[in-house]
Amino acid sequence: MPESVIAIWQIRGLDLRENYGLTETAGCPIAHFDQPFPRPGFIGREFPDPRFQVKVADDGEMLLRAPLLFDGYWRNPAETEAVFQDGWFRTGDLMERTTHGDIRLIGRKKDVIITRGGKTINPQPIETRLKESSLINEAIIVGDARKYLTVLLEPSTTAAARSAEVLAERLRAEVARVNADLARVEQLKAGHTDNGYCAAGPQAQS
Repeated sequence: MPESVIAIWQIRGLDLRENYGLTETAGCPIAHFDQPFPRPGFIGREFPDPRFQVKVADDGEMLLRAPLLFDGYWRNPAETEAVFQDGWFRTGDLMERTTHGDIRLIGRKKDVIITRGGKTINPQPIETRLKESSLINEAIIVGDARKYLTVLLEPSTTAAARSAEVLAERLRAEVARVNADLARVEQLKAGHTDNGYCAAGPQAQS
């Protein structure tokens, strides 16, 4: 969930919280405890019960231990073995933790982009920032084994009603807004299209 959405509702007095859970966890193994109006962007902490444990693997992946974890995938022992590491469940999610124990998701392990220069980029936070714009319905960052990142943008229905020239200018402005807060290696560059950044209308969905 975009942090701005949580922040807006909290400003209006709604104690909106973002928690975490998977089908494999049979519920939510992480939550906000004794934290009214928690800081947007964090999913909480593990339960105050020693049976619930969360740790970060060397590559940043979130590993879980909990009594509510599933036993395995139906008739798929190979896949079951692949997601368990010394009794820890490999979630496939990348995380970071503050010194106070608060956990933030920063992307999916399988979505990580490695540029031609060997830089590792988590695209999801950047894509989420772009989709905060009312002009953008979907954003997909491309850059694996390339010199730089670019992005495929799907304009919202309202935005797509604008002329192509106006839409391209507005989209470039949204990309510039997000780029301003990114490290140089994370910044989005113009692709080889007439409008600089790739853009497709809502009818392009399939």
